[in-house]
Amino acid sequence: MAGVWEATGGVFWSSAPLLPSLNFVRDFGWFSFFMTLAATLAGAFAGAWAAQRNNEKAKNIEAIKKEIQVSNRGIMLTLSSFNVALAIKKQYVNDLKEQYESELKRLSEYRNTRPRPPKPFEAVLMLHQIQTMNFPVEALQNVVMNQSSDKALRALTSLSESIELLNNAITRRNELIESFKAGAIPHGYTLDAMYFGLPVNGNTNKEYGSSIQGIFLYNNDVIFYSLKLCEYLREHAVRSAKKHKDLTKAKASVCEFDVSEAIENGLIPDDPAHKKWEEAFIEKEDDAEGNKKWYTFRIRR
Repeated sequence: MAGVWEATGGVFWSSAPLLPSLNFVRDFGWFSFFMTLAATLAGAFAGAWAAQRNNEKAKNIEAIKKEIQVSNRGIMLTLSSFNVALAIKKQYVNDLKEQYESELKRLSEYRNTRPRPPKPFEAVLMLHQIQTMNFPVEALQNVVMNQSSDKALRALTSLSESIELLNNAITRRNELIESFKAGAIPHGYTLDAMYFGLPVNGNTNKEYGSSIQGIFLYNNDVIFYSLKLCEYLREHAVRSAKKHKDLTKAKASVCEFDVSEAIENGLIPDDPAHKKWEEAFIEKEDDAEGNKKWYTFRIRR
C-alpha cells in the first residue's frame, strides 16, 4: 500500500515519491493572495501618487508665495522712488520750470515793446544747484527680475532709463551753473544770452533751457513709470494671492498704496506720450487652456 511504512531490520522505512506532492497548489488560497497583492500594490501606488501630488502642490504654493513676497518688496522699493520723484517735483522742478518760463515771457515782452523801455531788463536768475537723486535701481532690478510679470519688467526698464536721464539732465544743469559762476562763457556770449538762449551773431545756445526742460520731462517720466510699476506689481500680486487662496483657503496679504493726495496736488503727469506707451503694450485674453496671458507690442509709425 502506497505511503505505508515498512519494517526492515527493526526500522521503518518509506520510499520518497519521485515528484513532490502538488496538493499545496490546489489547496493554496490564490484568490486571497492575489487580492492582498493587488491591494498592497494599489496602496503603494496611491500613496506614491498622493505624496507626489502633495509635493507638487507644496512646491506650487511656495512658488506662489514667493511671487507675492517679491511683488510686495518691489512695490515698497518702487514707492520710495515714486515718493522721491514727487518730492523733487514739488520742491524744485515745478518752481524752477515756472520761474524760468515766467522770466522768458517777461524778457520776450520787454524785447517786443516799442519804444523800448528806458530801464534795462533785470532778470531773476535761479542759479542754485539740485542734487542728483539716489534711487534703489539695482535693488529694484534684483527684486523685479525674480517675478514673472512681463508688464512689470517693461515698466522697470522704462523707469531705469528715465532715472538715468533725469540725473544726467540735473548734472548738466549743475555744470552750466558752475561755468556761469566761474565766468566760463563762450566768446561773444553774455550770461543772459546763455541763460535764456538768446541769439548771438545768428547763433543760439539753448543748453540751459534744454536742461530745465529735460529735468521736468524726465522727472515726470520717473513719477509715471514708478506708479505704473507699482500698479503692475500689485496686479500680479493680487492674481497670485487668488491662486494661493484657491489652493490653501488662506488669505495672502498684498501691499496697498494710495496716490490720491498726489493726484489732488497735480503731481501725477498727464502726458499723451505716456498714454501711447500704455497703449503700445496690449494684453491679450487667456489662451484656449486658460493658463497664461500674453502680450504684444503695437508698432506706431
